[in-house]
Amino acid sequence: MRVRGEMTAATTLRSPTSPPNAPLYRQVMRTFLAAKERLAVHLRPEDVCAALHAASRPADPDAVTDARPPAAAGA
Repeated sequence: MRVRGEMTAATTLRSPTSPPNAPLYRQVMRTFLAAKERLAVHLRPEDVCAALHAASRPADPDAVTDARPPAAAGA
């Protein structure tokens, strides 16, 4: 049974309505999750950029602040 708003593997796939930076957004959120597990309470854009994979790291550290979540289904 799926609860409204619950994320599943199917909802994390890129859809035609996803913004182009959705993969970056997901990586940024994973970085925050890892920091939370380490009990880190503050992350600067430079910290997030440094934690991203080199292949997907934006040239400008402030680009991580512009990452947007994927569009919700039906939105």
